[in-house]
Amino acid sequence: MKTIFFTCLFSISVVMTTSAQDEVVSFLAASVEDAQTFTQDYMSPSTDALINGLTSNWYNSGQVKKTLGFEISVIGNASLTSSEQKSFNLNTADYSNISFKSGQNSQTVATVLGENDPEVTMLVNGTNGNLEFDLPQGLASEGIDFVPSAFIQASVGLPLHTEIKFRFLPEVNEEDISSSLYGLGLQHEFTNWIPFLKELPIAISGFVGYTNFKGQVNLTDVSPFVINYDDQLLDVEVNSWHFAAIASTKWKTFNFYSSLGFISGDATTALKGTYEFNDASQDIIDLGQFRDPFVVSSSVDSMKALIGAKLKLGFFRINAEYSFQQFNTASLAINFGIK
Repeated sequence: MKTIFFTCLFSISVVMTTSAQDEVVSFLAASVEDAQTFTQDYMSPSTDALINGLTSNWYNSGQVKKTLGFEISVIGNASLTSSEQKSFNLNTADYSNISFKSGQNSQTVATVLGENDPEVTMLVNGTNGNLEFDLPQGLASEGIDFVPSAFIQASVGLPLHTEIKFRFLPEVNEEDISSSLYGLGLQHEFTNWIPFLKELPIAISGFVGYTNFKGQVNLTDVSPFVINYDDQLLDVEVNSWHFAAIASTKWKTFNFYSSLGFISGDATTALKGTYEFNDASQDIIDLGQFRDPFVVSSSVDSMKALIGAKLKLGFFRINAEYSFQQFNTASLAINFGIK
């Protein structure tokens, strides 16, 4: 099993989701439509979890920074997965040319978040026999029950009780994998616009933020069934929006914060390049050549509520939060700055 894409490579973490690239490509032997149907059900939970994770730790207070105040943050998130998100029912009636080697018509199998234990073997029915391959495993087979994400964020105070935030990850190229991330957020504090709030140890603000993640993995030489072409790759793009109303205490050293809002996002996973089955496979099933076979997509629209706490010791701050959403997410940030 190989890595599909990194969400980032940073000094304190390697953040990734995983999949078996060769099995996804091998599904093309059944048909493009069958490969697309399987990839939709298999991949969508991981990209949905990533959409949820990328909305985390945008803010750690209802108070915005003073003009030209700044903060640099290193943020790590873990979007937790449930048993329902780790599997789906694969019914061969929904496919044109595959069957279970066990003879069953339908079976619960792993998504990219789950595990097939034991292995599940599929057959592609050809003119002169069958092609045989195992379904891909997922994160649970590696003992991982969450989808991680991480990035760097910079926040700067602007006039009129406003703060702008940038999150980013420079493009990373690691062997056959590349990824990049950027985001932009805006927070505006309303405390000073409401007279009686100015006298209370409470800050209230509104926030909107957008994050984009892109990842690619080279698929050349991953399947025993196909001829290698240099343009074979899996391309993933995730867009994530977060809208929230934030409230926090505004004590000197230790504070609590919470928010209530909404997240929205979409993700596309595209199998790109030229795919042609080799001579051994063609003897069993002749499928010709495919170019950019398919694209699958998913979307998320979910309420989001979070609670968090922040400790401030001079230039150093640390905060932790937990979000209640489609994929509940725990997040931790180490921050340096002045206010």
